[in-house]
Amino acid sequence: MRRFDRAVAYAVLAVLTTSCGDAPETAPTADPERARWVEALARSWYPGRVGDLTIIPAEGWVITSAGTSYVFMHGGPWDYDTEIPGIIYGPGLVEPGVRPDAVSHQDLGATVLDWLDLTPDYEIAGRPVTGVLDEDARPAAIVVIVLDAFRADYLTRWADDVPTLRELASSGLDLDGARIDYLPTNTAAAHTTLATGTFPRVHGITGNSYFDRGAGWGRNLFEGASPENLEVPTVADLLGGAVEGAVIAIQGGTYYPAVGMAGHGACIAGGRAPLMTFYDERRGRWATNPDCYALPETLSEVDASGIMAEGDGTWLGHDVADPGEIRRTARFARFEAAALRSVISGTTFGEDDVTDLFLVNLKSTDYVSHKYGPFSVEMRETVRVVDGELAETVDLLASKTGDRGFVLMITSDHGMPDEPAGGAHRIRYPEVRELVDRHFDPDGPGVVAHFDGSENQMYLAHDRLAELGLAVADVSAFLETQPFARAAITEDEVRPAGGSPRSDVGVTSERSHP
Repeated sequence: MRRFDRAVAYAVLAVLTTSCGDAPETAPTADPERARWVEALARSWYPGRVGDLTIIPAEGWVITSAGTSYVFMHGGPWDYDTEIPGIIYGPGLVEPGVRPDAVSHQDLGATVLDWLDLTPDYEIAGRPVTGVLDEDARPAAIVVIVLDAFRADYLTRWADDVPTLRELASSGLDLDGARIDYLPTNTAAAHTTLATGTFPRVHGITGNSYFDRGAGWGRNLFEGASPENLEVPTVADLLGGAVEGAVIAIQGGTYYPAVGMAGHGACIAGGRAPLMTFYDERRGRWATNPDCYALPETLSEVDASGIMAEGDGTWLGHDVADPGEIRRTARFARFEAAALRSVISGTTFGEDDVTDLFLVNLKSTDYVSHKYGPFSVEMRETVRVVDGELAETVDLLASKTGDRGFVLMITSDHGMPDEPAGGAHRIRYPEVRELVDRHFDPDGPGVVAHFDGSENQMYLAHDRLAELGLAVADVSAFLETQPFARAAITEDEVRPAGGSPRSDVGVTSERSHP
């Protein structure tokens, strides 16, 4: 693991933010909806980490992986992908109320930075949610919990199953206008945006993965649980460098949300290793990257064997007796929450005069909805269990922090589309690739170099396009004739847009809940 020099990282950042800030405005277009998507994609444009074009799935369509684990897939600009819950709760610290204003991940991140009096040396795209805490408030702990793939409408559709979340929203600040305003919507980009208060075009994590043209295959941007591709410090990095004695903990249901929140840790010159853990689905254990972070002692010997063995290795009739499949159950929600509480209980978290920080990704709702769908029996049971585990966590935080109190922020990283009407509006990544290659290069090697993952980024074989006398725009135009693609936006459209501070990315209708 190579270590990072803070000065080098900031120098790179300065170049990036200057060039982005000087970019021209988005070109006028006859399609205002497309213009919003171009602007949202520009907020996630980073050289070398985005495809030649991005497919915007038609509303109601699912573009996803082959196999049975990812039958449902997010990534688009529609309400079911971009509307997220936003709750800030702090008994005695946060005044109850409802805010309908548009609030996105970078705003929530800027809010946490503001609470901790941290001022980064990079462009903050977010605007803090004001009037939440008094200026002299110093809570014992700040906890941010990201409920992965948790749709905002679960709070109304399944109101009887989420009494804890409804109570937190009514007793705290309900950010009813919370939504994502950059594209694509996925886990790594969301958690990093939340942890930095700025857009992917600045922090560099444009999605879960990208296509490495030199190697010829896709890579995860946090491959090996390394923060190497992260271009700025996170709130955990900044707090670790600014405040002695603060307990800083990060937990993720897999490595990429955990690294996105933890930041560089000790892998940057002068950095501090926070307590950081993620679930290793190969071994069924909690793990970390020991070069950059420290594994909480309370989790060093914990594994998932107990929950895998429950019910003779089945859950709701599904075989879940292996470390990967157990993630797609409500039992994993219990496992994650127990780990979270063990770190709080097993450290000095919330006990002294310093404000401590815990950034948490709870992943079970994502894995379950990817496989079974957001409104499945399996998902409803998982949401119910998550809500019960939150109640226990809130009680523990109240006990640990005493009179100083705590602030709890709850949100999601993205949503999830429902089952397409009639089950017909679903297409797999290999099918899209085959469709394009068959149209443009039926007897040759094909023009698509890579198309896979929630980013919906298509990378084209430039040499083959040139041999055939084709351009990226030709592929884009063809895709836009297909029923599954509402748009196919080229990188050339996105790059000049620059990415202004904010806008709505989805449809312009008011939020509605069934």
